[in-house]
Parts: sequence; structure tokens; C-alpha cells
Amino acid sequence: MLRLLMLRHAQSTWNAQGRWQGHADPPLSAEGKQTAKAVASQYLDISRIISSPLLRAKETAEIIAASNNLGTIATHPGLAERDLGEWEGLTRNEVEEGWPEYLQEHKWPESAETTEAFQKRVLAAISGLAERIEAEKIKAEKIEANMQDLPGEALIVAHAGVIITLEQSLGEAWRKIGNLCGRAVILNSGEMTLGEKLGFESETPAGLTAELATELTAK
Repeated sequence: MLRLLMLRHAQSTWNAQGRWQGHADPPLSAEGKQTAKAVASQYLDISRIISSPLLRAKETAEIIAASNNLGTIATHPGLAERDLGEWEGLTRNEVEEGWPEYLQEHKWPESAETTEAFQKRVLAAISGLAERIEAEKIKAEKIEANMQDLPGEALIVAHAGVIITLEQSLGEAWRKIGNLCGRAVILNSGEMTLGEKLGFESETPAGLTAELATELTAK
């Protein structure tokens, strides 16, 4: 059995401005860096971090990695957010003005990545990463006397759209994914299921003390 912790990046400069991001590449805001560092200092024991190549996710991953002495992170292009085409850089009001009723009808501009293509890309990336990590654990097991002696879980730092798409593909309804929130994914004999919700929006925060959760949600 393998557990992957899927986490959305910390607040970016465009999150703070209310702009749609997609494949655009804004960095973390000062608040985002601070919160990522606060979360990292309380985080679960992890053996490796894999990130979307987009800067907001990569910076979040690097902050968590530094706090856990994990060294260089890996990136995977399949973990990037959905390509939003013409909407990238726009605010919600600008989208509603330019594309009336699109948001209410859950429609995307023609220039955006399709739902089918996005879901296929995300699932392929996660499945591929899981297979690679599992293969590495099996190889390590030949050296280690006990699997429990091997390093802990893998953290995947990605985007809200990636996590939402994964949840929906496994039968869950849409929900909002806040910054530094996410979902555990369990893979067992090729079958993928959802675990607990992660982050300070969940009832049982992963890697956060109750005091820190209260502090972060108050902002």
C-alpha cells in the first residue's frame, strides 16, 4: 500500500489579487511563503516531495523540503494546473463580463484545456508517480530488513484543479480546495482510493497543531 499526500500550493501573488492562474506562473506572495514555512515546521514525516513545475507549487515544495532536510525536489509536468487559455490573469468579474454565464454553467473558454484532457493528464501523472515510488520501495525492501524502516509518505505539491479533478474522478462532488489544503490518496494493488482531507480546513488537520490551524484560518 502506498499513500500520497496531495497538497495545494501556498498563496500566490495572483491568489491575493483574485486572478485566474492556470499555466501562468506567478510566484508565492510574502504571506504564502510565511504560511508554507509555518505548515512545513509542523508537517508529517515525509520521504520525498514531488511538485508541479509551476513556480507557486515549486516554491511551496522547496520551503517544505528545506524544513524537513529533504534536499532537491522533483517536478512532473503532469501535475501542472489546467491550462485556462484566455482566462489566465483575469479576475472573476472580468471573466463574467467577457463570458457571461460561463461560470454558472461550468463552461471553459475554447482556448482552455478540456476537462477530458486535463483529467487524463492528471490521472496518468499520479499513477505513473505511484508506480515509480512503489518500484523504488520494493527495491529498497531488498536491502532493508523491515518495510517499516523505510522513509515515510510522499508529498505531491500541486494545484486546486489537480486535486479537485482527482477527487471527482473517484466519485466525489466538487469542493473548494484552499491554499495548503488537499487530500491523501491511497494506492493498493493498482486501485486508487481517497483518504483523509489535508490542511486546516479539515476536521483533523494533517501536520498542523490546533493552535496553528486557528491562526492560519483567521487570516
